[in-house]
Amino acid sequence: MTRSRAGAIPTDTSDPVAALVESGLHTLTATWPWHVRIDPRRRRIGLIVERDASVIVAIPPGVSPQQVTEVVAGQVNWIARRVRLARQTVPDHPIKELVSGEGFPWLGRSHRLRLVDDDDGEPAVRLEPGPSGWLRLQRAQAHDGQAIIDWYRTHLQAHLVEASGQWHSRLGIRHAVIYRTADLGEDQSTVRLGSKPTVILHWAAAQLDLSHASYLLARELCHVAAGRRLGKREHQARLNACMPGWTNQLDQMMQDWRRTWIGAVARPAMRRTDVNLYCRFCQKAITPGTEREAATVEYGTNPWCCPTCPKQLA
Repeated sequence: MTRSRAGAIPTDTSDPVAALVESGLHTLTATWPWHVRIDPRRRRIGLIVERDASVIVAIPPGVSPQQVTEVVAGQVNWIARRVRLARQTVPDHPIKELVSGEGFPWLGRSHRLRLVDDDDGEPAVRLEPGPSGWLRLQRAQAHDGQAIIDWYRTHLQAHLVEASGQWHSRLGIRHAVIYRTADLGEDQSTVRLGSKPTVILHWAAAQLDLSHASYLLARELCHVAAGRRLGKREHQARLNACMPGWTNQLDQMMQDWRRTWIGAVARPAMRRTDVNLYCRFCQKAITPGTEREAATVEYGTNPWCCPTCPKQLA
């Protein structure tokens, strides 16, 4: 039997064997969301616990329902542990508001956002000196989070290049390694091997504690040092040698990661001031007294837009 967390294939819900197996497993695994999949590529029964804590029983053709039930019954404790772990790590990424005072960590240190008036001589995003310095964002860039994402990407990549030297020495890496940041979805890091090995960290890892970022870097460089993808045991052995105690912080890192901001930004609520109205869709300021403003009967309840907005409503 094989066990994994990935590799799902489409379910053949019309297969009578799958239906029979589901019927036999219903009472055994009633507490978990699960599905049966017939996979002609398989030779053995496989149990798959997905990231959303659902369980997939993947079976090859020709296996009897009794065989499947016996295998699952023998692995109930393993399934329970994996489901519990998956539920603890279900993503719960926050949605940020681009307003002064919102928190944006950098390598574990908390920094508050401060919107500032546009200045052609300053970058769109700038971190003030000091452990609790403000993260300054030009007001014109506050319509989405891309400027902050770009800042994270640039500074994390520079940090990786700077921090890589000590890991190259520890792991005996003597050839050049490329460091990049990217949007990796729910993955924190990955590595591409070959003549130009490339270590890629999710840009959002810039918000994690420094020790967590170091672990992600070491995790991928172990594969680079070996020149191939390592098996689980060999990979852990190399990590133990270069980063003793890494297992102690793994659970905390996963908990921190599931709550890390990965780019979602709340649309500013439509609001009124003494100076401007704001288009619900493009956030463009609209001067009071215009025809569009006069047509708004109940402010904040009727959909409306500025006349020049591409999403203008009739």
